[in-house]
Amino acid sequence: MAANYWISGGSTSWNTAANWSQTKVPDATDTVIFRASSSNVNCTIDVATALALGITIGEAADLYTGTLDANGNDVTIGTGGLDCTNGGSATIDMGEGTWTCSGNWDVANIGTLTSSTETVILNGTAKTYRAHEPDEVNLLQITGTIATAASSESNFGTLEINGGTLTTHAFGSIQFHGNVTVDATGTLTSAADNGALNFITVTIDNSAGGTWNPTSACNVQKACTVNAGTYQGPFNFTCTNGTQTLTFGGAVTFTGNVTFDADVAANTYTIDPQGFTITFEGNVVFDSTGAGADLAIDASANPSYVFDGDVTIQETTGTVAWTQGTGTITLSGEDQDVDFNGEDVEDIIIDCAGFTVTLTGEVGSTDSLTLTAGTLDIDGNDIDVTGNLTMAAGTAMADTTTGGSIGIGGNLDINGIDGTTCTWSDANIDVLTGTGDADWCTVSDSNNSSGTTIDATDNCTDGLGNTGWNFGGTSIPIFMHYYMRMAGVA
Repeated sequence: MAANYWISGGSTSWNTAANWSQTKVPDATDTVIFRASSSNVNCTIDVATALALGITIGEAADLYTGTLDANGNDVTIGTGGLDCTNGGSATIDMGEGTWTCSGNWDVANIGTLTSSTETVILNGTAKTYRAHEPDEVNLLQITGTIATAASSESNFGTLEINGGTLTTHAFGSIQFHGNVTVDATGTLTSAADNGALNFITVTIDNSAGGTWNPTSACNVQKACTVNAGTYQGPFNFTCTNGTQTLTFGGAVTFTGNVTFDADVAANTYTIDPQGFTITFEGNVVFDSTGAGADLAIDASANPSYVFDGDVTIQETTGTVAWTQGTGTITLSGEDQDVDFNGEDVEDIIIDCAGFTVTLTGEVGSTDSLTLTAGTLDIDGNDIDVTGNLTMAAGTAMADTTTGGSIGIGGNLDINGIDGTTCTWSDANIDVLTGTGDADWCTVSDSNNSSGTTIDATDNCTDGLGNTGWNFGGTSIPIFMHYYMRMAGVA
């Protein structure tokens, strides 16, 4: 490795041997150094591809004040990297070409970084990226294993992780001002000391199936798009300023907790899933913390939702408006609490085998309610089913707190079978408009005093305390049922 100093007395040509201390144009074995004691003349790259093992801008107490101008050409830097630790008032004009670096990329202390349409490719192994604040490169491609510096914040323009790994550290936060794409073998992750990752008016895209697993919060702000893919880590979606729309560009799965918040006073933050299925494996909160702000969930394209964690709609200081579409809401978690805050929502499916979904707030209306597995506990709350309520074998309806009621505008079908019966306990029916039919179901303390009487004559058990359920002459009170089993009669 040889140090090759820029010593020009007036010429700005990189491609002139006399402008260098080694009397040769730098090649891949040279560490190129710019410092005031050698020359402060500007340097313009005038060769298709400039080569260097490393480039150093400035030395301690010997700061370069000129400009390194890529001039639209490519720059290839080896494992020595780009070092602007003593950048002083120097300028790097990135140009329109491609910068490829196999070492550390450190432009934090350069005086000015002028970005154009350049591409920076970082392909080194276990190397560090330190950005220049507040500037960012136009397009950064990660093909190696790169980590942001632990002691500084970083700004990114457009970021593409193409088969590489970017690990974020932060003294404060990481700012993404351009689109972020992770390819099938790429990884975006974070270290334990990381601050928040802030995505501001960008598109984030993990549709190729890469690894997206920052452990710190991903704050998605303003008018952003989330394309298809699986996204790990907590997410906070906020309006930040003005009236904004968050758009989903495909089927998305969030593995961590998610918050949607209209946090700007007197503005509207719209969530538009565009007809896709959005899956939430963690807890979800829909809120409006801005005074007079509106959070609007747009279901005009009829999306569907899968919730595996708790679901909360709350209105801290503003309002939340959920537009009911023709999609579905599947509640499939392990003992999850759900508060729809009286909103009209899509068709509800309870699919939580061995577990219970508990309503902790009212449901304004849903077109249908289907229990395919598990238990629904309305827990003293009301739910209005404008269409049919259907229960599969082995499912259960309950009202632990009591005092809630279920309105059914269509039919009630309880489809227990021999050996896999259903249970209906304490849940009152406000009104049943259509038909009611129950097979192999144990019913107790249920008041169905308005509307259609439910036919429970097919192998149902009367647990007593029921009104509006017809168990017929073959009905066996539950205490007799247990007595006969103990006596070996049945």
